[in-house]
Amino acid sequence: MPSAASPPPEPLDDRVLECAALARKIAPTTCRPGAFFASNCVWYHGFWPYLRAAGVVTTPTHHGEFYADRLGELARGGETHHVLISGSSDFTMLQHVFSAFGADRDPKIVFTDICGTPVRLAEWYAEVNHRIITARATDILDFETVEPFDVICTHSFLGAFDDTARIALVKHWHRLLRPGGKIVTINRIRPYAGNEIIRFDADQIERFAANARAAIERRPAIFDITPDEMEASARKYAESFEVNPIRAVDDIDALFRENGFDVDAVDIHYVEGKKKSEGAGPTTPEGAAYAHIVVTRS
Repeated sequence: MPSAASPPPEPLDDRVLECAALARKIAPTTCRPGAFFASNCVWYHGFWPYLRAAGVVTTPTHHGEFYADRLGELARGGETHHVLISGSSDFTMLQHVFSAFGADRDPKIVFTDICGTPVRLAEWYAEVNHRIITARATDILDFETVEPFDVICTHSFLGAFDDTARIALVKHWHRLLRPGGKIVTINRIRPYAGNEIIRFDADQIERFAANARAAIERRPAIFDITPDEMEASARKYAESFEVNPIRAVDDIDALFRENGFDVDAVDIHYVEGKKKSEGAGPTTPEGAAYAHIVVTRS
């Protein structure tokens, strides 16, 4: 049955705020043109942790129970030793993997992203938590491994690929996994979307920027960014962001079944948030439907 959950408040601990400051500092040199978007992605990777801290975007934390349950179950099963994080905007996905496995289990974790900024943020987060990971800045379609993975996890990654490239991604994930290995991920479902790329519209851009500014103004003492800087950066983010829609659960089911996977579960969950008239848009919490996906390599 579908379930609904209000987005939990993002824990504004020192790590989140340190991550935001670090991302802003390093992105001008670690982001590169064409890495994630056609333009340089500083506007995205250098600013995402601030949006996360401000609570105006959907993150893995909104699906934390799902990741904790599914990854924790795999960890307790004792057969999951090699984990691939296939793309992440910052350290959040890594944080959920660490939490699911706990301090007494130490899997071999590989973190990949096409951009060097989230890779460096993941390395930093591992360092401050005294954990060891392997982190590589590479296109996932170019990434290879000698030792197959037991599980691949990611968050809203399928939307970074159009229909053709998405098939190539799933086939490549299949090659990276051992037989019986699993993918654990989520992705938003947009039943009324066409084939066009999804973007913020003009009104959503202005409302998103205003919401981001208001989040800073409510807690100015804890952020190292001014309301004016937050508003301008949020507007640039909203003007630039785009995503390829997935329209139905059946599309996800077919995508995996036709490319070598058995589908364990594709369950619909809802994340409550702003209505469209209140500044919702791509990546924002807005009462959207998300598919919680677990599949097994045949």
